[in-house]
Parts: sequence; C-alpha cells; structure tokens
Amino acid sequence: MKAKNLIWGIVLLALASLYTWYEANRPGPVDWSESYSPQDKIPYGTYIAYRSLSELFPTSTRMISRLSVLETLQQDDSFSGSWIFIGPVVYFDPVETEHLLEWVAQGHQLFVAAERMPDSLLNKCSLSVEYEDGESRLLVGPDPEKVYTFTSRNFGGYFVLPSDFSGEPLGVRTENGRPDFIRFPYGKGQICLNLNPKAFTNRWILDTLQGDYYYKALSSLSDDGRPLRWDAYQTLGRETLGTPFREILRYPSLKMALYLLLFMALCYVFFRARREQRPIPVIRPPENRMLAFLTTVSSLYYRQKDHRIMALKQIDFFLGEVRSKYHGQIQVLDEEFVRLLSERSGVSLEETAALIRQIRQIRDGQEVREADLRNLVRGTELLMKKIK
Repeated sequence: MKAKNLIWGIVLLALASLYTWYEANRPGPVDWSESYSPQDKIPYGTYIAYRSLSELFPTSTRMISRLSVLETLQQDDSFSGSWIFIGPVVYFDPVETEHLLEWVAQGHQLFVAAERMPDSLLNKCSLSVEYEDGESRLLVGPDPEKVYTFTSRNFGGYFVLPSDFSGEPLGVRTENGRPDFIRFPYGKGQICLNLNPKAFTNRWILDTLQGDYYYKALSSLSDDGRPLRWDAYQTLGRETLGTPFREILRYPSLKMALYLLLFMALCYVFFRARREQRPIPVIRPPENRMLAFLTTVSSLYYRQKDHRIMALKQIDFFLGEVRSKYHGQIQVLDEEFVRLLSERSGVSLEETAALIRQIRQIRDGQEVREADLRNLVRGTELLMKKIK
C-alpha cells in the first residue's frame, strides 16, 4: 500500500512539474500596444527599423537619445548628422522647435514620422495637416511604380502645401493624390515629414508586400557618413527614469507579483493597525497614602512641639494596622491582647507589655516628652514589621 501511494505521489509530482514548465515556457499573448520603442519586438515596436539603420547607412553610426531636444543640444551642441523621430504623436514646444530648426539650418537632416505633427513645426514650415476618414490607407511610396497598402482604423492625414512649396512630395494617398510624405530644404539642411509611422513598425516591416516601404522612406536621408540619432525620449521617456520599477512593470508576471506584494503589505498594515489601535490600559492598584498623610501631619505637629498629639496619631495608626492584620478581632488593650500581640510579632512579652502600658499612659492624658515619643514610634514600628 505504501509503495502504491509512493508511485502516485511521484506521478503527481511529475505532472505538476510538467505543467509548471509548460506555463513558464508557453508564449504569452501578443502585445498590440503602440509603443514605437526601438527596444520592443512587439508588432508596433520599432526594434527592426532601428537595427536596420546600420545596413541602410553603413558608413554612419547610430545612437538612441532619451533626452529632450533642448537637453540634447545643450549637452552636445556640436552634434551633426540626421535626427529621426518616429511615434504616434511627436511634440515640440515653440522653444524646442526654434532650436531644432536652427540646428537643421546649419546643414543637418530631420526625419519625423508621426500621425500627429507638432503645430509649432508645421507653422514654422508654413504647412498644415488635415484628416479624412477611411480604414484603408493606400500610399504611393518613394517608388512611384509601386503602391503600398496600409490598413488603419485612424483617420488618414495629408499635408496641405503652400503655393510656394519648394520641396517635393515623396508619397501620396492614391484616393485623392494628396501628399502624406514630403521632403523640403530648410537652410542648408533638409526636413522629411511622414504621416504614416506604422509603416516603420515591426509588423509592417515583416510584411512581404509592404516591408520595403520603410527603408525606401529612410533612403530620403542622404548617407553622408555622419551619425544618426534616433530620438526615443517621447516613446521610452527620460533616461533618468529607467528605474527598477520601470523594468518590473514591463513584464506582466513581475507586475502581478509586485501588485500582490503591495496588496499583502496593505492587508498586514490594516489588520495590524486594527489590533493595536485600542491598547489595553494598565490599571494599577490604588496606592495607600496613609503613611504619607501621617508623615505630613506629624511634621506639622512636630514643628508645633505638640508631642502628645503626634503620639496619639501614631497610636491610632498602630492600632489600625494591628486590627487590619487581626481582622478586627482585637477590641480592648487587655492582657489577652498583649499576649496575642507578643506571640504574633515574636517580641518578648515584657517589651510588648511595656509598649501597651506606654500607650495607656499617653491616652490617660499624661505629658509626653520627645524621648517618650521616640520610644513610642520605635516600638510601634518594630511591632508592625514583625506582625505576621
């Protein structure tokens, strides 16, 4: 019977291990978020496009920038080459646009692919963008003999060019012939604007029919051997924000583990606070302040040199303590009291009788001297300490 149970245990352990291995290694669900990150291999990441730059521009070096335009130009004002922005929305404020166009005018190249262009850039270049509904986007790419089809649920955008436009349209929407990919000179440099950023994502690059659009579009940049800067500030965020939590939140399993840990911590704090918010008060037994009271009163009488009153107070205190010890059994200071007090305290019968005799004399109204008071106090304290 034990051997049979052992075999079943081994079988169950093997099945559990196999299931755990399967869950750990099976492919996860496809992430369809539009990250446009050069580090993401998801359908709408730009991992392939960024790493293909070395093949499209073999004489140029590539780099990823995770700083804003102003921070980049302030750190490296001597940077020359091409600056590439790809994302669903690209935003420059007027100050950044001013510095960026000054940089282009010095003889550099700017490539921007986004569905939403910054108004500051369009206004500086005397351009505007309009949008029209349509799920199918048919664009003629750099090769006029080939038509590329990109499906999208967004509104299709196109440029409205001024009458004195000095550039050239590199791609148009075939439904109406309106340009959505243009190139024009600016100062000593040139600017390329594209309204179809999805064509540069992994999904469309791997498409057998549309996959060559992205490198034909990037071929609009001249290969002059100068560096290529891929701006990831608006897709990956600032470089200083690359904290461990950012990496944890990138992976669903680690994200759920973090949430579970935070939930358990909140539960611990909540239940621990409920247990400790009402502490049990410490109830101390009432203190016997009789001795302190007698000390205060006796000091008052001592200053007045009234030894008899102090002696009477001491006698009352002594007899009260004796009655509490004997549970009120002692009523009269007779010979029976003397005998019982001597037995309970262990003091000799003679000393006990002398103390009781002195108490009787003080009660009878005889004069009490300081020496008599001292003897009374000494005798009563001795008996009180020895009474069982």
